[in-house]
Amino acid sequence: CSLACVRALKRGRRPAQLGAQKRIVLAKVTTFHRFAKHRFLFSVAGRERLAYTYSGVAVRLAAMSTTKLRGWELYRSLGSPRYVVPPMVDMSELPFRLLTRRYGAELTYTPMIHSRLYATEEYYREMFTFSDDDHPVFAQLCANDPEHLLDAARLVSPHVDAVDINFGCPQMIAKRGRYGAYLMDDLDTVRALISTLHRELDIPVTCKIRVFPDVQDTIRYAKMIEDAGCQILAVHGRTRDQRKSRLSRADWAQIKAVVDNVSIPVFGNGNIATFEDINRCMEATGVVGMMSAESLLDNPALFSGRRLVPATTMTAEAMAHIGTGILSTDLATEYLDLVEQYPAKYNSIRAHLFRILGPDVHRVTEMRDILHGAKTMPVFREVVAGVQRAHEQALRGELVATLEAAAQQRQTNCAAEESQSYTEDELDQLPALFD
Repeated sequence: CSLACVRALKRGRRPAQLGAQKRIVLAKVTTFHRFAKHRFLFSVAGRERLAYTYSGVAVRLAAMSTTKLRGWELYRSLGSPRYVVPPMVDMSELPFRLLTRRYGAELTYTPMIHSRLYATEEYYREMFTFSDDDHPVFAQLCANDPEHLLDAARLVSPHVDAVDINFGCPQMIAKRGRYGAYLMDDLDTVRALISTLHRELDIPVTCKIRVFPDVQDTIRYAKMIEDAGCQILAVHGRTRDQRKSRLSRADWAQIKAVVDNVSIPVFGNGNIATFEDINRCMEATGVVGMMSAESLLDNPALFSGRRLVPATTMTAEAMAHIGTGILSTDLATEYLDLVEQYPAKYNSIRAHLFRILGPDVHRVTEMRDILHGAKTMPVFREVVAGVQRAHEQALRGELVATLEAAAQQRQTNCAAEESQSYTEDELDQLPALFD
């Protein structure tokens, strides 16, 4: 089957179905180095995959059996991820996901995808990009119609390891569109959306939710979602009405209650400001992985435990003791390098630079004004370069000030020595000081 698939590829065809017992679907074709062995077996995303090499090309084949990996078996097949990049509208695009992977992220989610648009509009599908370097990755879809959801899920499934359903978006656009957290009022639709994907899709379905004000309602909600076919559940510990995360605290007790009452892996979300908060939440709730949105946008290196340091705040002494910290300009440059390779929308680029360079552009107001209107890569690069110049000028100014202060001190010392007078007895004792 493998050689037949490769030959079909070389002819520009897609092997849709091969073999009498199993349906073989091409998952990915990527140029790799030659493997030491001709083939090997590995398991990812609920499917057993067999990788072959043929003329230097590795062809990954997905053997779709009648059963998919579920729950804990799925979680382990993904590498048991602890550090998870959540779905963020216009912000968890491919370059940002790849950046976070360089700094500890182990699982990523796409931005929320509108199912009906993804299923019917080619221009909309082109807005979401994928890469073999970004795995495991879940595609998050929003919908209120099972057919639209399934159509979109089938289109995106070859690129991802699972499809996640958004039951957590609290924004007013979700209310107008009747999706996200506003489906908490329509549990029959929630159940239908999950069960349709669980029954019809070749890869697993996962969900992300918010909590109810009453913990017992949250527990019943989570158990219903598990029964409908959800294999991994992400729980944001805030209610639908708590839209502003910086103004309200997530309820870790509610997250723990979900963990205690379902049998599938649970990710937590909420109250993560530092790397240390991740371990605190995992210990307090029992979740197996943590998401962070706001803090990760401010510091894409969050999951590595490295702090982001605004370049314009660094003194020469601080630079000498930066340790594992990373300069904001260095991280911004890394992000733009990835954007050069995987283009993103300019409003996403601008938003990321405002988060990464936030304190810097508020000090260097000229760069802030330029960034507000930036729409091209050269201009984005100039903003980072402008912040870097301000940083270097500040360091030079600090050095000049230090040298000038030292010179002034020397002049003062010399003047004091010249004006000093000695008694005859003190002059007689001076030679003894040099013996």
